[in-house]
Formats: sequence, C-alpha cells, structure tokens
Amino acid sequence: MAIFYKPYGIVYILFTFVLVAPAFNVFWKSTDSKIYVIDGVFGKQSKVLNDTIKALGASTYKFTVDGVYDKRNTPPLRMGFTTKSEMEARKLKAPIVLQKLISRIFRTQQLFVNAVQGRIIERGDFNPVITHCFQNSSKYLALLILSRKWQRNNYGEIVIYDRTGDILRSIHPKYGRIVILECGIHFKVAPPCINMEERHYFLLAEFGPKGKNEVKHTTAENLDLSTFLGINLKTEESYSITIEPEKFITKRIYSSERKGIFIYDNALPAKYVDILHDYIHNHADYIESPVFDEGSSDNVKWIIPLDDPAFINGPIWNVIKQLLVHAAGKEYFPYDLACNHVRRTDNTHMHKDNYYDADEYTVLIYLNKNWTENDYGETSFLENNEIIGALRPRYGRVVIFHGTIDHSAHPASPLHHGARYTFAIKTAASAKLAMSRMIDEEFGMSYQELLDKVKLLEANGNQEDKDLARASLEVLHSGNLAVGEIFDKLKLHLVKNNLLEPQLS
Repeated sequence: MAIFYKPYGIVYILFTFVLVAPAFNVFWKSTDSKIYVIDGVFGKQSKVLNDTIKALGASTYKFTVDGVYDKRNTPPLRMGFTTKSEMEARKLKAPIVLQKLISRIFRTQQLFVNAVQGRIIERGDFNPVITHCFQNSSKYLALLILSRKWQRNNYGEIVIYDRTGDILRSIHPKYGRIVILECGIHFKVAPPCINMEERHYFLLAEFGPKGKNEVKHTTAENLDLSTFLGINLKTEESYSITIEPEKFITKRIYSSERKGIFIYDNALPAKYVDILHDYIHNHADYIESPVFDEGSSDNVKWIIPLDDPAFINGPIWNVIKQLLVHAAGKEYFPYDLACNHVRRTDNTHMHKDNYYDADEYTVLIYLNKNWTENDYGETSFLENNEIIGALRPRYGRVVIFHGTIDHSAHPASPLHHGARYTFAIKTAASAKLAMSRMIDEEFGMSYQELLDKVKLLEANGNQEDKDLARASLEVLHSGNLAVGEIFDKLKLHLVKNNLLEPQLS
C-alpha cells in the first residue's frame, strides 16, 4: 500500500513555482542520462528532511514480506514495511523539491507527484528487484535516503541493473542522497548487514506528466475490525456465552513467589481465532518502533492496537475475561491491545511487562497456523536466570501470566521468512488504572500531563484542533477504554507540533 498525493489546484501550482530550485551536485549519471545520483540538495540539518522523518515516524506501515513468499500477485514496489496511513501533502515538502529537481534535470514541465511511499528495510529482508513504477502515468522515480550515519559496511546499497541483468552501478545510501531513474530501469535496495539492528529508511516518489488526483482504496485494507467481521457483535450467540475455564486449562506454572502462568487450549471459538488471524495478517497497521538498548525494552515490533469497540465489546474479550477471573481470581481491565511481530533476524530481549509492584496480567493469543517445532518461536519464562517454563506457539492457544515475570518471545527459525504473531493484551486491576496505563503506553506521559496538553490545545488551537481536543477530553473524562482513532489523531498532532517525540530516528 502506498501513500498517494493529489495536486491542490492553484495553491499547489503556486507553491511549486515559488519553491526555490534546489542547488545540487551530480555525483554520478549514466551515459544515456537516464539515471542520476544527486548530492547537496539538502543540508545535514535540513528542515525538509527532518519534517519528512517526523512525518514517517508518525505514520503507520504495512508489512508485505509475506506477500513475496505466498506467491500472490503483489504490486511491484512491495517489500519490507511500507507507509500506509495518509500524510498531509501540503506539509511534506520533500516530494515537491524532488519534482523541481527532476523538472530541471530532464527539462520537463507540468510534472505531477503521482505517489509517495515511506519504506523501512531490515536485515534479513528479501527485497525483489523493482522493474517499473507503481503508477502507469509515472515517468520518473526518485529515492531519497533518510538513514542517518550509514557506514560503508552497513550494506543497504541501491543496486541498478543494465538490460543484460548485470550490475550497472551500486550506490552507497548516503543520508540526503537522491537517486533519480526513468521508469523501467531495474533496481533494488539491499537490506542492512546481518549484525545491524538499525533499520534502513528511505522515501520513494513517482512523477509523471499526468497526475492522478486520488487513488480510491476499495480493498479491505482500510477496514476496521467491526467492518471486517461483518456482524453485529452484541447479537452474536457467542458474545454472551459462559465457558468453564477449568475444562480448557492444560498447564499451570508458578514462580517462587506464587505468581502464575496459565495455559489454555481451545478456549476461544475457532471462527474468532480465524477472524483475528486474518485481520492481523492482512489488514492491521504497524507502527515503527526504534531499536532500544538491551534491558529497556522487549525489542519487539508491534501492530497498532485494536482499540475499537469491536474488540473490547466482542466475543474474544468475553472469553478472555472469564479466563482472567479463573487465573487471577478477579476481574481485570485491558489497557494495551497490540500484536507482537517477531521475525527470524530479530534480537528480542528478556523483560517484564509491568513495574515490580504492579498487580497486572498479560494475555497472549498465538496466531500462527501450522506452526511446528522446527519454526522455533517459543515463549520462555525465567526466574533468577533459570527457565521455569517454555511454551511452543500453538494456533489459538491463550497464555495468561503475571506481568512482573521475566519472559521473552524467541525469534522464528532461520527457515521462516514470515513472522511469528502473538496478540498481546495487558490488563490492570481497575478501569481507572487501565486508562492511566493506556496513556503512559501511548504517549509516554501521565494522565495529568496529557490532560494539560489537551486543554491548551482546546484553548489555543484552530477549529480543527479544538474539535480534536474536545473529542479527546470526552474520552479522557469518560474512562472509555475503546478509544477508537481519537488517540491516534491526538498523537499525530503532538508529534507534528514537537510536543511528542516521533518513533522514527
């Protein structure tokens, strides 16, 4: 999935022409002048580059590597993680700078921005050679490198091929460097070297003489879980079913402090496990998370939370609530719903989900079909550097454990090209605590700090900002845990106004 931009009439045209044509140095060009490698357009502290990085840090992504291996028909630009959410075209100037640059180099007028994609490539990614542009009306493709301090042994080069399939040129991914190609030239972007945890970031932009005003997304990729289910959850028979958890528990493990790990098999209705699997695998968004030092994070990428009412008020949570009461002895409330995404080259860390004195439980639902022992990916639980339990991922299995127990999600086998998925639900002992923890997880600040920022937004913002502030205040005061997209919009506003650090670095 790409991000598509539309021209904005006279305002767009005027802005394009008043933008100063960039100065540049041609590092290299092909003999037929169809390929250019350009340096010097952006300075190291360029606001245009920084704004682009900030926008990508606030975006969501689509994971598309699995599409390469399941032999489905996939768009030619799919590899690794692709930006999925809309960014505001009028605030992102990099594509327009690139447009002016191409117009100047190829002496062409009436050039339009047809498509823009943000890309993330990781070590171990398989990136197919790109053979043509995504849009039929595109004539030129520009790559803008956004990876900072990229060293010569980090790989990640742009490899361009001639008509015989031999390498015409391999280009180092220098920060701020631009590679411009006419559409139809074969190239690839190599992944980082295997010992490098940092990801490779760049922007792809397509340009042509005919601009497509808007690409209408009619696929299921924009569906929320409610629409994807296609049913009224509250009238479903299984929504209100009562189960007997003791029939489904297959194992109990306890720490020396009697903190428990409880394993349930076949407790969730199969059709809802399938629905959750299909939605996560094909339609859910990812948010980029930076690489952390060992000990400060689990170092696991995750899918953006399913925080709409379809889950909180649905049949899956109905069953999980009953399992939690069985395991913990009382009701708990969800505050963080997301899916862990672990691949073969990931370096996951042993960690605790909660503070040492927190009374919280984590729930895991395993979502890989046909997972065998040769796929690895077990969940290990430790105490005093000794393993007290290890669980193999089994489709639909539910694990409930105290959040202060050390644990780790192990990577998939080197033979597994996709990802290991576990849907994780963190819960608190009251609705009030759950809301406070949700804010801490989402924004990295306290409930009161966020409330103060929202009140300032309501007092000083424009009408759009005021509407966002009022909707956010309504959620904060109601204690409603199914916040929908309001928090996502609020987070994007805070990032854009330098009130919250973006994830991309």
